[in-house]
Amino acid sequence: MAAKMDDISLQLEQLRNDMVQLGDTVKSLAAAQASTTATRLQDAASEKLSQAKAASQDIYQGAAKSVNDATDKLEDRVRQNPLGAVAAAAGIGFLLGLLNGR
Repeated sequence: MAAKMDDISLQLEQLRNDMVQLGDTVKSLAAAQASTTATRLQDAASEKLSQAKAASQDIYQGAAKSVNDATDKLEDRVRQNPLGAVAAAAGIGFLLGLLNGR
């Protein structure tokens, strides 16, 4: 009977050791999976950032072109009608003076 108790005790001790090893293995696998997931997320975020940068550069270039086109049109109108441009500038100045005087 004592031999059976010793055998059961040894088996329980072995079972505890196996459970500890299993826990360590699960921790290692979870850490490896977390690292892989973090790397994937970082790669995806980098890709999205690159796409956003490219889109913002396109928007900036489009806006710059629009401003340049508007400036060119305004310059052309001033060249075609300088007296009208001076009158418009004087009118705007007069209105701003009225608003500023209040």
